[in-house]
Amino acid sequence: MSGVYKQARSSKWSIRFTDEHGRDVRKSAKTRDKGVAMMILADELRAVELRRAGINAPSTQASRTPIGILIEQHLQEKRRENTRESWIKHCRYRLDKVFRDLRIRTINEINEGVIKRYLEEDLAEYAHATKNQYMMALRKFCQWAMEQNPPMLSSNPIDNIMPKLTKRAANQMKFQHFRRPLWETEIPLLLKAEPQRTEQKTIWHRFRRPLYTVAIGTGLRRAQLELVKVSMIRLDTANPHIYLPAEITKSGRSLTMPLSDDAVIEQVETLVRYAYDRLPKHLKYTGQPFSPVPDVNSTFDRDLARAGIPKLDESGLRVDFHSLRQTFASRLIEAEVPIERVSQLMDHSNIETTRKIYVMIGKVTTRAMVDRVPSLRLTESGDPKSMPKSMPN
Repeated sequence: MSGVYKQARSSKWSIRFTDEHGRDVRKSAKTRDKGVAMMILADELRAVELRRAGINAPSTQASRTPIGILIEQHLQEKRRENTRESWIKHCRYRLDKVFRDLRIRTINEINEGVIKRYLEEDLAEYAHATKNQYMMALRKFCQWAMEQNPPMLSSNPIDNIMPKLTKRAANQMKFQHFRRPLWETEIPLLLKAEPQRTEQKTIWHRFRRPLYTVAIGTGLRRAQLELVKVSMIRLDTANPHIYLPAEITKSGRSLTMPLSDDAVIEQVETLVRYAYDRLPKHLKYTGQPFSPVPDVNSTFDRDLARAGIPKLDESGLRVDFHSLRQTFASRLIEAEVPIERVSQLMDHSNIETTRKIYVMIGKVTTRAMVDRVPSLRLTESGDPKSMPKSMPN
């Protein structure tokens, strides 16, 4: 026997049902709305049927907890397990974005169909590895909800969505790189790609060209360049540098980026002056000289086209703004800087990430060197076509 009722002198509804052991259960629904009480009763009856079938049924009260509170509980438990703070920060961002986009308020609203549509529609233009990172964050969150006592979910809705991109395959996808650094011969081509239109030459010489120089000379990420303030730039010291606090680094550690190249220091000064001059005098100076970073899909691509640098080479490797960061890493490696120091300057929380980039850059650089070897194709006289005349017979 099941139903909803009100006790004497109580304004809230109560529910009554028989559990899987045949016992009569009565409890308050803690609501004055009869419709809500009926929904709670239906959830309880569904949980009883699942337990009778041997399935670990979720707790109806816990599954109605606001999703924001559950995210904080999940991340607090990860923090107690000594999980890196950078991982916690990125996990919170991804979970908040998914649940905000889907307007999910409680965990019982999560189901396989909703997440699959979100993956195919809202995340359609995201990179393969980025999609996987969102799914892995959701999978870990749902797995945590299943392991609570009482459980909040009876099954993990993420397991069947992208089965080939979970666990080990996810880590492999994370470290695959599809971009390349700029060669030493391409760097001056990019820095000399001046626009033809007169009105664009000023912003090129005072902002974009100096910014590209700073990005190649420091290896800072796009997001970090946006957040750097003048107060973080120290040029009037014996060792000029840019100090990045832990709040804007991906690894969660503060970073001191030395500025040893006079050309980079000069361009930093140019950006600081331009950031102040471009603001109306009545506005407060915000002190972000590297912002805004040129849009990757339009401005930077046009600059590459003028420089004669292909966006995608014959090997399938692309060039984008992040390639300037890889150019910084490749120049450090070619200068025989120790891998530990390179990892620190690249702001990597794990040296294995640097090793993966190191291997990729080494392969690409070796290929470029081999491509410069003269061709062995024979001419009509029988001599190699590109062999130097000074080479002995």
